Amino acid sequence: MYLTSARDRHRAAAALVVVAFDPAVARWAARPIQLGPRGSVVRPLVAGPGDIPVVTDPDASAEDLVISALAHGRGPDGLMIGEAAVAALARLDEDRSRIYTDLILSALAPAALRPMEHLMQNNCAYTSALFRRLVSEGREEGLHEGREEGRSALRAGVLAVFDARGVALTADTARSFAEATRAVS
Repeated sequence: MYLTSARDRHRAAAALVVVAFDPAVARWAARPIQLGPRGSVVRPLVAGPGDIPVVTDPDASAEDLVISALAHGRGPDGLMIGEAAVAALARLDEDRSRIYTDLILSALAPAALRPMEHLMQNNCAYTSALFRRLVSEGREEGLHEGREEGRSALRAGVLAVFDARGVALTADTARSFAEATRAVS
């Protein structure tokens, strides 16, 4: 329906183009589609992994690197594609960078993910606003969780001392104590 709608709307020839990142899907999608008893047939134009180049140039477009990662990220060139993508993604706006990063990382083989994480965490000067913000948010979240764990341990420790000494706390005292330990920074 989309194909005939596009043909009608644009008053031009239309083609069904399929980009498949799995060779089996590419073979399946390339089969002619019979449309009716009178012999109408649609023959999709299919780009499979063999038709998509491996892109490892950091100066390539982010879009080329995303397509390359989706087609070849689980292969032997996955890490080189990912490393090139780090440079390309730094040139993008935050929204596209976030989407493309997720696509690329989801396409890489586990063996390529570990070095990529190391590269992104330790060897990369975060030039994009996205990564600077994510690192900052991660640090803030870690500090918040650490403070909460510390407060919880403080409460448990003090209550254990009271219990060991046989000191019973009234409900009001326990509530005040809980509030005071939440306020500890």
